[in-house]
Amino acid sequence: MILITGISGFIGKNIGEKLLTLNKRLRGLDIILPHEFGSAIEYIKGNILCNEVVIKSMEDIDCVIHLAAEHKDFGVKKEDYFKVNVEGTKILLEASAKFGVNK
Repeated sequence: MILITGISGFIGKNIGEKLLTLNKRLRGLDIILPHEFGSAIEYIKGNILCNEVVIKSMEDIDCVIHLAAEHKDFGVKKEDYFKVNVEGTKILLEASAKFGVNK
């Protein structure tokens, strides 16, 4: 199964759509869950800053496509930008290592 963080974003949706055409099993992790995919993918609503959510999302995952991010263009404070983009990535990498996901 492939985990896509940031599945509700433009890139996440497009990658998800393409992977579904290739018959890949997908799990999406995001703070906003898109409904475009219906029941075709498994959703986990949550923030990559929450270790428990990330750990839950990593079960049975073979590959991670990490797209979750805050964007400066949306007026995000520098501290929040750093927190999500750096700390969130660190949490995701640590969980990936714990579950033996190296892709």
